[in-house]
Amino acid sequence: MLKASLRPGKYDKFIQFGTVRKLRSGFSNAYHVTAEGQEAVVMAKDAQKLVVTKCPTYGEFFKRCRRGMHKRMGEIVRPDRALSLDIMLTISKIMEDEWSQAPSMEARWNLTMEVSFYLVGFFCALRGEEIPLTDLFGTRTHWDAGESHSTKHVVVALLGRFKGETGKNYHLMSIALVTN
Repeated sequence: MLKASLRPGKYDKFIQFGTVRKLRSGFSNAYHVTAEGQEAVVMAKDAQKLVVTKCPTYGEFFKRCRRGMHKRMGEIVRPDRALSLDIMLTISKIMEDEWSQAPSMEARWNLTMEVSFYLVGFFCALRGEEIPLTDLFGTRTHWDAGESHSTKHVVVALLGRFKGETGKNYHLMSIALVTN
């Protein structure tokens, strides 16, 4: 790990701790599939388990070494950036232009799905991997409730493992029907 930490990085002179720490994970995975790694003892109860292993990367010395590396190396965090309103309006304009020039209903359907992806992500503040959880049947089922409410809104239904939920019921998100 120390040798790898001297490799050139993408955003800085050297690679970040987040990249270096993956070596430990790779080593421990490889160790646990060897004959020696099979000596590990697993104690389990329901969803929780405790593993007793002889893997060197699970030892106290290695844990302290890794903590020290992290403190000394630090990290450059580059969070995902949200789309601005100007970018969203530009995307909407481009989509409207493409819609008016679409040669077929299939092309219009594809544009509808694409712009829906952008709009749901933007208005519900979802990340890319959460947007495909949008369920059109569930959204349509709850559509009338939003239109008939005193404060008109659109209910977007998400189905699947979303923010710690089981995925058996809808996760409903309300967004304003009209904004400033």
